[in-house]
Amino acid sequence: MAGTGKSMALEPADDLEGVLGYLRALATTCEPPVGVGSFDVLYASEREVVVWYSPAREEHREGEVAIPTIWLATAWAALVSGTLLDEEALCRIGAGLAGGRWLLALLAQLPGVRVREEPLVLEWAPASVAVEER
Repeated sequence: MAGTGKSMALEPADDLEGVLGYLRALATTCEPPVGVGSFDVLYASEREVVVWYSPAREEHREGEVAIPTIWLATAWAALVSGTLLDEEALCRIGAGLAGGRWLLALLAQLPGVRVREEPLVLEWAPASVAVEER
């Protein structure tokens, strides 16, 4: 579920600007690994990442969602340092369940990020390791 088939790789040496640049370059609609609906990245700045959420359920409303970039930076730094992020960690970084789910949705789009669903865990492997495992 991770990545978009782009050849651009993110490595630990990449700073947050590399992550934001990757998100800005996403040209297709993204689907979160958990939940329903889809989203498009409208913009990604040093302050926030804003997406347009298109729900799959009638009781949900479509609209813009802003995710503070500091949350993304904190989670990305943890992943590239080798930390596995479970749902509790994502919710802690994202200041609650909704923020944790949006972090999960954004991070799952990045190359090298893998989502294990049961139990929910995010992990990251450099592109060179991910290629060797295939």
